[in-house]
Amino acid sequence: MIIRLNVILLIIVVFGCEPNKKEEFIPSRKDVKPSIKLPKKDSCKDLRGVIDLDVELTQEFGDHFVEYEKGVLSLCCLEELAYPFGGNELLEVKNNFIECQDSLYTSEEGVDCTRLFTEYSNLTLFKYENGEITEFLIKDSSYFSDPNITLNNGVKIGMDKSDLFNMFFYSKDESVLSDLNIISVSSDEKGELYTQYHFISDTLAQIFYSENIE
Repeated sequence: MIIRLNVILLIIVVFGCEPNKKEEFIPSRKDVKPSIKLPKKDSCKDLRGVIDLDVELTQEFGDHFVEYEKGVLSLCCLEELAYPFGGNELLEVKNNFIECQDSLYTSEEGVDCTRLFTEYSNLTLFKYENGEITEFLIKDSSYFSDPNITLNNGVKIGMDKSDLFNMFFYSKDESVLSDLNIISVSSDEKGELYTQYHFISDTLAQIFYSENIE
């Protein structure tokens, strides 16, 4: 009898008194997946390829020396706007015209000039030589206002101001766009000649060339 009780006690000790208890699972590092919250698609704007005016206007010497005053946005070093025809070479400018007349003449300063004109536009290019470099530059007071042509930079006379603005710029300040009358762009920091985009009634009315910012 005593031997039988000892056997029973031994069985209880070996197999335990809680045979139905499950082993607790402790996950390893590789089993733990981090919780990642992805931003909503509309929570931020893709600023690649455009100028963030909210940043540039706070910098004294930014990449484009941007200034904004009384509806005039001035900047430099943005070739797409400084050269709407793809460049200032005579052939490049001519390629942007469907039909144009031209005339060659020599200015009072002895500079060779070419005048391109249509019903809507009057562009004068003059030959500029600087050492081994020879190029044509568009002369002050030239203008382009042909609504039938889409230029190399995607701009077209008559297009909505907001469409042109959003192609090249970004700002959270809505007044920058609403008060904008002129975008004035020089090809470099010297600011010798500005390509100006004039807006009337929120549409692009003319591209004008000037030695002044406005």
